[in-house]
Parts: sequence; C-alpha cells; structure tokens
Amino acid sequence: SDEVELLVLQGVPIGEPVVQHGPFVMNSRNEIMQAFQDYQRTQFGRWPHRDDDPVHPRERGRFAQYADGHEDLPEEVPVDFDTIASMSVKELKAFIIKKGLSHTDCVEKSELQARAREALGECAAEDG
Repeated sequence: SDEVELLVLQGVPIGEPVVQHGPFVMNSRNEIMQAFQDYQRTQFGRWPHRDDDPVHPRERGRFAQYADGHEDLPEEVPVDFDTIASMSVKELKAFIIKKGLSHTDCVEKSELQARAREALGECAAEDG
C-alpha cells in the first residue's frame, strides 16, 4: 500500500470578514491592495537569499536556519537493523541518502529496507 501524509487544521472562528487574493489573506479589499503594495515595495523585509527559490542539497537533510545564522538540527535517532523495519518510506530514503547511497532503483518499501540494511552494514564495516 502507498504511504499517505495528511495535514488537518482547525481553528476557532474569529467573526471577521475574510478577503483572499493570491498569497494574501486580509479583512478587506483595501488591506489586500496595501499588502500587494508593501510586498512590491519591500519584498516583506528583503529576501536574504540570492535566488527566489533557494534549494538546499538533499544530502543536507532537515534543518532550520535562522536570520542570525544559527541552525537547529533534528535529534539524530540511532538506526540499527531492528529499527529499519519500523521506518517510513520517507525516513528510509533520507537514511539511505545520508549514508551516501542511491535509492532511485528501489520501487518497493522492502527494497528500500534492504538498501538501508546495506548502508548500515557498510557503516559497521567502516567502524570495525
């Protein structure tokens, strides 16, 4: 079966009018027009990147980079042969890439698990 990710959002109604246009959501048409003018004038505080759509290397993994330059990295969870069986497809792919192997030829989850075990075996061989 294919893996699915679902995002469910909810909130309490605020009882105010809502006007949406493009990426902007405001309370009135005048506020939408002001938001467009502000964006065109300042790009909302200047985009700190050289490109409009910066892309980090996939091998970089997940991280958060703040305006002051510091980064938060997710806590590394130790992977062993037992935990591979409970990993999601997304986690398996990330683990395989992090270990320097490719998963592009893996179609089934079982193939990803086998590649992850292969990556784990190579790591153990390098350590031993």
